[in-house]
Amino acid sequence: MKPLIFLVAISLNACKKDCVPTNSLECLCTGIFDPVCGCDNITYPSACNAECVGITNFTTGKCK
Repeated sequence: MKPLIFLVAISLNACKKDCVPTNSLECLCTGIFDPVCGCDNITYPSACNAECVGITNFTTGKCK
């Protein structure tokens, strides 16, 4: 049973990994406002802006 618990833990960490903001200063995005809601429940001006800070799991539109 221990290997199964280990695999579940790895899977959960993989899902969370794309919702941890990072600081990237080398990102250039257009000024076009096309909001997305990140998995961290923050509205970003665009998918580019979300990806620049490390958020790769998001939905179209503002967060509710």
